[in-house]
Amino acid sequence: MQGDLSQEELEKAGITPEEAAEAAQKLFAEVQIPFSATAIFYVDAPEPCYMLDCSRQVNGANLTTAGEGVGGGLNPFWGYEKMSLFVSKEGVVYLYWYSPYEVMETTVENATLKPFEDIEDIFYTMMKTIYQPAAKEENGTTIKVSYVSLQLQRIKLSEDNSEGLLIPVWCFYGTRYVDESIPNDGTAGGCLLTTTPRQARETVEQLIAETGLDDMVIDRVALYSSKDQLPDGLLEEMERQGMDTTGLASDEPETQAYVVRLVRQLSGVKVESTHDSSETGIDSASYSKEWWYESLTVSVDDKGIANLFWTGPLNVTEVLTEDTAILPWSDIESVYERMMPVQNAAFFDYESEVRIDITRVSLSLQRIMERDSFTAGLVVPVWNFYGTITMTKKLSEEGEGIAFVQDMGYIPLMSINAIDGSIIDVRQGY
Repeated sequence: MQGDLSQEELEKAGITPEEAAEAAQKLFAEVQIPFSATAIFYVDAPEPCYMLDCSRQVNGANLTTAGEGVGGGLNPFWGYEKMSLFVSKEGVVYLYWYSPYEVMETTVENATLKPFEDIEDIFYTMMKTIYQPAAKEENGTTIKVSYVSLQLQRIKLSEDNSEGLLIPVWCFYGTRYVDESIPNDGTAGGCLLTTTPRQARETVEQLIAETGLDDMVIDRVALYSSKDQLPDGLLEEMERQGMDTTGLASDEPETQAYVVRLVRQLSGVKVESTHDSSETGIDSASYSKEWWYESLTVSVDDKGIANLFWTGPLNVTEVLTEDTAILPWSDIESVYERMMPVQNAAFFDYESEVRIDITRVSLSLQRIMERDSFTAGLVVPVWNFYGTITMTKKLSEEGEGIAFVQDMGYIPLMSINAIDGSIIDVRQGY
């Protein structure tokens, strides 16, 4: 949060977001209520302060809410519990606690959860059930899940909304949007396969067991189509340049398959490798050799395994350090805040407005190489920052402009060595 504030705003507030969070935790400890701050927002008021969204903790897990509550009409309304604190340099100045819960007892200490593969299968089936009918009336419909979390939520037990249970729930967050540029032909579209993602996963798991690829684990399963939408004009430009467009033309029959991505796992930690290759080069021009990052994908359709591609297999020869120390997160965050504007300086030079949104951060292992060496390297812990870059070019002094969003997907916007805080250029390989 602090990195989003200007120095002037910090000076006006008189305290940092971290100090506001500490004030909230002190209050919770004094009055003995099991809450913690989950989000902090700066409030630009005559007396600037911070608003803290707070969540009840049950056995160390945050209780989350979505919406205002349940009921209404002929049934009593039961609001979801919410708490907000307002903290200034004077301390806690206001507390808003809506629909407080009274947790009476713990019914089950260690409930058994369904494996995530079952949850994933339910999600896939229900998305088709809920949204496929509507897709017949819409143009190209896309559902993109940005993240999934396991959390506690309240469900009701009685019609009068007087009692309920707190249970663990998998929540899928994301967006659903309609692309008006894709014509609506009256069909539901979507998946043409009878095979489910879970069955595709099981097919690949059987392959792993039979081939002894014990160091490889499934990272994700994605549905791919030969009719994936191409940017406007790209097909025509490819044909003009004499490039092979077999399978891309609109009159070709559509084929689909699940592409299962596998990654190497060392000591229970995944080795991330979504960056194609590392190479010697200057700016956008490369020369000399390349060393491909390890990539293993298996395509599965209704007939079984359709193909397998494995590039840059790693041969891990020895472990140099079993338990290396990594920098605290505050140091990594400081490096990101300092270096992200530097790394993207070219965008700031040519665009009227640039916004960088980080959607997720992950700690994983990653292969780096010795400078100009394409045969040996190290696997080190790395913090990867993923997200989007929105560039807006103003077309008039009135503020009108055109925005272009660059979604990097699985390619990180920045990679930071978790041991020494150095920036890793995934293209250069170090």
